[in-house]
Amino acid sequence: MGFRNGTGRVESVVGILLIAVLVLVVAGVFAKQFYYDKSFFITDMPQSGGEAEATGAKGFEAVAPAGFEAGTAEEFDEKSLYEKIDGKADLYLESGFKKLTCQIFTNSVASEKWFEFYVYDMGNALNAFSVYSVQKRPQGENIAVTDLAYKTPDAVFLCKGKYYCEIMSSALDETIAKAMLEAAEKFVGKFAGQAGSLVQLEIFSKEYLVGGSYKLYLAEAYGFDKFKNVFSAVYDVNGSSVTAFVYQAKTPADANEMAAAYRQFLVDNAQAQDIASEYPSLGGAVLDMSGFYEIVFAKNNFVAGVHETEDKNAGELIADKLYQAITAGAK
Repeated sequence: MGFRNGTGRVESVVGILLIAVLVLVVAGVFAKQFYYDKSFFITDMPQSGGEAEATGAKGFEAVAPAGFEAGTAEEFDEKSLYEKIDGKADLYLESGFKKLTCQIFTNSVASEKWFEFYVYDMGNALNAFSVYSVQKRPQGENIAVTDLAYKTPDAVFLCKGKYYCEIMSSALDETIAKAMLEAAEKFVGKFAGQAGSLVQLEIFSKEYLVGGSYKLYLAEAYGFDKFKNVFSAVYDVNGSSVTAFVYQAKTPADANEMAAAYRQFLVDNAQAQDIASEYPSLGGAVLDMSGFYEIVFAKNNFVAGVHETEDKNAGELIADKLYQAITAGAK
């Protein structure tokens, strides 16, 4: 009987202690709601401006057009590129890709109007032009932002120095279209103006040039297996189409050897025959291929000329312009 009474007293004391503990916990929770530890709530979500700098990302806020605000820049390297452009990453990686920076620009008044600016650092101008050539859309309209730039109804594309850029819009909208052009112009002026250029493209005369006709042959240009990284451009000379080409060799001796090999290739495979030219610069460079004319010469460390034109006079005019440009300074 005494044992039972002692047990009851112990249980009563324990119960009182438990109630006291619960009261203290509730009081603590009540007080805690008026205070929070900021560090506990920090997430990995990038904050405006600071996070990009902390991670090494460099944005292009300076290209923001009037009425648009820049979001946080994102960066992708060789390992993470697929996260942004899965399915196309290999094209860039195989062409010397270094880094992709992406940034969204949103209209200050209408948030549903925005565009995203993709800046691919391809390491050098040749790599950038290679990607630009492969990605070029045939329905694009050339624009004067830079020598290599065009637009479609919902996008702008450009190549300048080591940079290849794509600007994609959220919708077909005149406001966004104008903003993308402004952003492209600012990018070239503020970031890519001193990015360098391809000396091969500088050789092509702008007179008679068909806009947007530049092309790069990575291998076997015109069926000649030794012709790699050959640039071409199309000219319209008073209605006659002329395709000009430029190849850069390592040394003048290499250029002479390549030009001689290409001429022999034409003789062996197209029964080409040497014919005279009215231009002193083109002596021994003009070949007749049964109604088509091929012009090939070596100057400094370049091989240049005209491919299969039907108009000999127009072909010689453009070839001479190439010769003079190389002589004037292209090394």
